[in-house]
Amino acid sequence: MGSDITKPGDDVVGIVPKKSDVVKNTDARQDTFCNVYAQVGTIAAAAKSCGIDPSTIYAWAHSDAYGFKQKFERAKQSFADSLESLAFERVQTRDTNDVLLITLLNAHKPEKYRPNTQGTNDQATEVIAKLTKLTRKSVGGQEETVEIAEVRGSR
Repeated sequence: MGSDITKPGDDVVGIVPKKSDVVKNTDARQDTFCNVYAQVGTIAAAAKSCGIDPSTIYAWAHSDAYGFKQKFERAKQSFADSLESLAFERVQTRDTNDVLLITLLNAHKPEKYRPNTQGTNDQATEVIAKLTKLTRKSVGGQEETVEIAEVRGSR
């Protein structure tokens, strides 16, 4: 009487993939995704092109499966470099009116292209002056101004 149920020690080759095959397959899929991402620059487009669900990409990044974070960072840098090359090409051809390109450079290479958005000293002085004084109602219902040092001391 034959049985279709496997027992411990039975050969299950072909039914359950070996761990090394899973690693090779995942590693190859990650590499393919990263190569495509370096060209297209979005997770959705690269994942779709590779037949991978975008949630898989986020899971790989979260768990850093098979060193995905480093691979993905290299792909993002490669895409950012291609944007920068495109910007230089457009400057050389005098086609410099591309707001979208500037926006993409701000997003992908912020350390180099994002404008400095720090406030002025006048703004900081005004905010500090407003914070220095607080108002509170006394027991009689009248408002009185209280210095911040007094508030700190009453805690």
